[in-house]
Amino acid sequence: MARLGSGFDIVSQGELERVLAAGGEPSKVVFSGVAKSHSEIQRALEVGIRCFNIESIAELHRINEVAGQLGKIAPISLRVNPDVDAHTHPYISTGLKENKFGVSVTNEVNKYWEKRYEKKHRRKTYCVKVR
Repeated sequence: MARLGSGFDIVSQGELERVLAAGGEPSKVVFSGVAKSHSEIQRALEVGIRCFNIESIAELHRINEVAGQLGKIAPISLRVNPDVDAHTHPYISTGLKENKFGVSVTNEVNKYWEKRYEKKHRRKTYCVKVR
């Protein structure tokens, strides 16, 4: 797939390493999934992935911290939790506010940006891409 120019959606550093070993381009990798570790974020930034799908404000802070330590801008996209009931089985539901997936744009993201821009030191760290 890498030879054909495919992009990759990954959820771990192990998957990132497999993509790279197969000749995949880091610039075509999107890192999704909850609970990305410091080392996973660091490795992904070092190789230059396309972006991180952000699942929570805590994760946004963690990525910001690692990117700052590396002197890099972390490309991100937000996984938005729209709080919409798709009327599906509860075990596969991902779009309700009680689900762990995604951020609430009306609350968490706005609070984050307000807090961030209250500070005197306003270092640009993110390239925000909302899909």
